Amino acid sequence: MSLEAGSSTSISPRPSSSTLQAMSPTTLTADSSTPSSAEPNQGQEDYNEQHEPDLTADLLEKAAQARIKHIWRLCFTIFALVQAGNVVLQPPLVQLRELSTCMSYYGPGWSLGRDCRVESVQNELETLIKWQQLLDTAPGILFGVFYGMAADRFGRRPVLGLALVGITLAAVWTQVVLFWPTVFPTRLTWLSVVFQLAGGGTLVVNAMIFAMISDIVPEEKRASKFFRLYGVALLSDMVLSPASGALANIQPWWPARFGLIAFIMAILATVLVLPETFVKPIALSSTNLAHTTAVEEEEPEEEEDDPVLYADAPKHTPWRRVRKIVSSLRDLRYLIASRQVLLLVPLLSVGQLYDQSAGFFLNYVSKRYGWRISQASFWLTYRNVVNLVLLSTILPGVSALLLQRGFNAGKKDLWISRASIVCLALGAFVIGLAPTLTIMVTGLTIFALGHGFVPAVLSLATPFIEPGHVGMLYTAMTIGETIGKIANEPLLTGSFELGMRVGGLLLGLPFVATDTNNMKNADMPRHGSQVARERLNILWEQLVCGVATERTPSDGHIEDISDFKIDFHTQFDFESLDISGPSIEARNKALIWFKPLGEDVFEHFPCKAPVQEFFEYATTEKDPRWKVEDRTHAVYTPPSPFHLGPGPDGSYPQLDFWRVGDIYETMRDNNEKHAHSLLTLQAWHSLDGYEDRILLGELYTIICVMRNRVNQRKADSKEEREALWNFPADIEYGGYEFEAETHFPVILLSYVGPQHGRIIYAYMDRQRLVICQSKLYSFEKQETAPLNLFTRMLLSRPL
Repeated sequence: MSLEAGSSTSISPRPSSSTLQAMSPTTLTADSSTPSSAEPNQGQEDYNEQHEPDLTADLLEKAAQARIKHIWRLCFTIFALVQAGNVVLQPPLVQLRELSTCMSYYGPGWSLGRDCRVESVQNELETLIKWQQLLDTAPGILFGVFYGMAADRFGRRPVLGLALVGITLAAVWTQVVLFWPTVFPTRLTWLSVVFQLAGGGTLVVNAMIFAMISDIVPEEKRASKFFRLYGVALLSDMVLSPASGALANIQPWWPARFGLIAFIMAILATVLVLPETFVKPIALSSTNLAHTTAVEEEEPEEEEDDPVLYADAPKHTPWRRVRKIVSSLRDLRYLIASRQVLLLVPLLSVGQLYDQSAGFFLNYVSKRYGWRISQASFWLTYRNVVNLVLLSTILPGVSALLLQRGFNAGKKDLWISRASIVCLALGAFVIGLAPTLTIMVTGLTIFALGHGFVPAVLSLATPFIEPGHVGMLYTAMTIGETIGKIANEPLLTGSFELGMRVGGLLLGLPFVATDTNNMKNADMPRHGSQVARERLNILWEQLVCGVATERTPSDGHIEDISDFKIDFHTQFDFESLDISGPSIEARNKALIWFKPLGEDVFEHFPCKAPVQEFFEYATTEKDPRWKVEDRTHAVYTPPSPFHLGPGPDGSYPQLDFWRVGDIYETMRDNNEKHAHSLLTLQAWHSLDGYEDRILLGELYTIICVMRNRVNQRKADSKEEREALWNFPADIEYGGYEFEAETHFPVILLSYVGPQHGRIIYAYMDRQRLVICQSKLYSFEKQETAPLNLFTRMLLSRPL
C-alpha cells in the first residue's frame, strides 16, 4: 500500500520545508539515495518471495466468498425454520387451549360434542391468549439487550443456540400442560415464559440472525439480505398459517408436533453446522500495557478485565464479579449516546402498525363497502402478495440500482427508508378516506409498498454504532419494535371502536390514526457525515475563528476546550498499538481507526537512511531554522476537492506560527485511490510545547483538516475536479466523497520547541471531537530520536 499526498493551500508564507517521503514500502527503498549495503535489497527479495501473488490468493478469496454464501444459507434456513415453527404452532395451540378450557368449564361430564363457543369459555380463552402473548415478549424486553451484549462478548452462536433451546422448551411445556388438561390447569401454560428467560425468546433469535448476517455481508448488500429474511417470514405466514389451521381442524396435535420439529431442526443446525461469525476486537491498553500482558498470562479466562479497574481487587471474589458486571454494563453508553439510534428505535413501531392494521382491515372493508368477510379477505391476500414481490424482487432491485447510480450503502438505506414511510403514510391516508373500492385498492397498493421500512431501518442503523456492539444494537431495535406493538394496540383498538360506533368517514379512523403516527415519525435522523459536518462547522466558526484567541494565553496553549464538547486525552500510548495489533476500541475509551506501519515492513524496507535528517534543525527560542531535505513524493495535488477549504497553515497574531507539510491519504499498491477518510500530516510550530496541553495552532490544524475532509465533494474525473475549482459557487451539485463516514480520523505529527515532537490523533464520535495526544518526544539527539515511531505513524493505514 502506498500513501497519497497533497500539498495544502497555504494561508501564510511557507518556508522551505521537508516531509517524510510518502510512498509504498517498495518506492521508499527504490528512492533511498544511499543504501549502505546489499542487505536491504536482499531483505526486499526475501519479502517479495514471501508475498508474491499466486494462485493461493485466488483460492483464499474464493474460499472466503464460499464461506459467506454458506453462512448466509444457514442463517436463512434457521430463520425460516423458526418462523415456520412459530406460525405452525399458533392455530393448534389456540384450539388446544379452547378444548382444555371447555373441559374445565363443563367438568367431568364434558364430551367432545359440547358447545365451546359459550361466552365464559371464549372470555377465558381470550385471557389466556392475551396474557401469553404479553408474557412471551417479557424475557426479550427485560433481558434482550443483555443477551445482545453477551453476543458481542462471547459470540453470536452460543446466544442463538441458548435462545432456540429456550423457545423449544417453552413449546414443550405448553404442550405437556395441554396434553393432560385434567392434571394441569390451563393457566400453567403461562409458566412457559420461565424457559424463555434462558436466551430471551424469539426476539433474541431474530436479533442474532440479523447480527450474524451483518457480520459477514458487505454493507451495500446488507439491506437486500434483510429484505429477503422478512420475505421468508411473510411467505411462512401466507402459506403455513392456513395450512396449519386446516390441519388443526382435523387433528391439532399434528401441526403442534411439526412446530416442535422445526425448532429442534433449527437447534441442530445451529449447534452442529453453523459457524461463529463474530470476530472479537483485540482490546488496547493505552496506559499500562505491561500490566495487561501480565494479567492475561496469569488469568487467561479473565483477559477481558480492565487492568486498571481490577488491579487492586482480589481474584475470584464476589466483589470482583460484581464490578466486572458493572463494567460490562458500560457498553450501554454506546446506545444511549447515539442520538441517531435513539431516534430510529421508536420508528420501528411504524412497521408494527402496518402488521396490526390487518386485524381491522377485514371488518373495515366489510362494513364500508358491504363485502362479506370471506370476500374481503381476498384483498388481504392481495396485500401479502404485493409485499412478497416487494421484499423478494423490487427492493433488492432498487437497492442494486441505487448502488449503480453512485449511492453509498448509508445513503441508499436512508432513501429506501424515507420512501417506505411515505408510502405507509400516504397509503393509510387513502385507505382511511377512500369513498370507493377502486380508490381503496389504490391506497392499499401504496400502503403495501411501504412494507420494507423495518428491514431498511435496521440496515440504516448499523453504521451508527461500533462494529463490536451490533448484537446489542439489534436486540435494542427488536425490543423497540415489540414495545411499539404493545403501545400501538390501545390506539388502534380505540380508534376502530369509535369508528364503528360513529360510522361514515370515521369507519377508516384506524388507518387515519396509522397515517398520523407515520407522519409523526417521518423525520428520519441525519445519517453518516451530516452529524460530523454540522459539528465541525460549528467548531470552526465558534472556536477556531471565534473565541479561541480569548482563551489562549501568550504561550499559545488553549484552555477549557472541554466546554466545546471536545474530549481531550493526554499521555496516550501510541507505541502499544503495534504490540497489541489492530483494534477498534482502546481501554481508555478511544476508538482506533488505523494501524501504524508494521515493524516487519520496516525491517524489510529500512527507511532510516533517507530520513536521517528527519528533524535536524538548530533553533533559537522563537526562531526555528529548518534544515531538512525535502523528500516528499506528492502524488495528489490541487485541483483536489479537499483543498477547496481553508489551508491548514496559519498564524495567530502575537501567538503561534505554524506550517503544515504534505497531507497523505491512503493509496493501494497499484496507485488506485482507496476511498477512506484517514489523513496523516506533519506540522511545525514556532512555540514550545507543554505536556498535557494543546497549542491553538494544533487545534486549528486538526479542525481545519477534518472540516475540509468532511466537506470534500465527490469528483471522480479530472473534468469534475477542475469544474469544482473553476466554479466554486456551483459545488453544491455534487455529493460528498465520504457521505457514509462518521469519524474522519486524522493523525498529526506536531513538532514544537525546543526540538520536541508529539503524536496527536483525532476523530469525531457523534457530536464530540475526541483528541488523543502523546507525551513529548525529544529530537535533540539523533540516536534517541523516535524516528521509527513517527515514520510508522505517518505511514499508518486505515482499519
